[in-house]
Amino acid sequence: MQNNIDLFQSIGLLLILVWMGVSFFRCLLRGCKYEDDFQKDIYKDDCVYRNTYVHHGVRCYDKGLNHSERELVNKLSCYLNTKYYYIFNNMILKSENGSIQIDHIIVSPYGIFVIETKDYSGWIFGNEHDSVWTQSLPRGYKFTFQNPLRQNYAHIKVLQERYLHFIPLSSFKTIIAFTHFSEFKTKRPPEVKYLDEVPDYIKSFQDEIIRSNVYFMVIGKLSQLCQSTDISLDEHISNLKKIHHK
Repeated sequence: MQNNIDLFQSIGLLLILVWMGVSFFRCLLRGCKYEDDFQKDIYKDDCVYRNTYVHHGVRCYDKGLNHSERELVNKLSCYLNTKYYYIFNNMILKSENGSIQIDHIIVSPYGIFVIETKDYSGWIFGNEHDSVWTQSLPRGYKFTFQNPLRQNYAHIKVLQERYLHFIPLSSFKTIIAFTHFSEFKTKRPPEVKYLDEVPDYIKSFQDEIIRSNVYFMVIGKLSQLCQSTDISLDEHISNLKKIHHK
């Protein structure tokens, strides 16, 4: 009986070692960009739970996110050090015209990164100067949408002027994140990234421009807004329809 128990324990230990070995070599094959990539590869399936839920509260973090937004949250949570980066998602805030919805806000000593995620496929045409961009799909289907750089700048203006007026506008960084289901047929502006490029782009900003006490003030303010803002997604959509039908 004891021999069987020892055998099962040995098999279990062997399986664990094999699993860790596979994760290690997968990390080597893809090129470990981060000092703790090996650990992150082993625990990547619960990375969002460990980083987002445990370190970043319970609201304004995952509710209402689509698949692409969740994918980006996963990457941000896994590859941004929670000591220096605080993540907010899907924030609906009151504005002069009704409300705005910001997909992601990353608060850090290196700036406040405001991200608009675009879950589009097909060919994308547009530059920073165009008022609208174009999505081209198979069979000749084409759709236009508001220039996301202008859209996100409007979000930043509301966020800064109405809620974070003690932070200079220059400290806000705009990012537009597209999925790899889309392909740009015009030159991408530097602030437009694919989802897997966003963490490294954020980490490329290394100058500390927000003091520690101000950093925590921003986190506190946005956390308070998460708990107190009572605009539902349906109400926000209704506000958008009223604006665009004026």
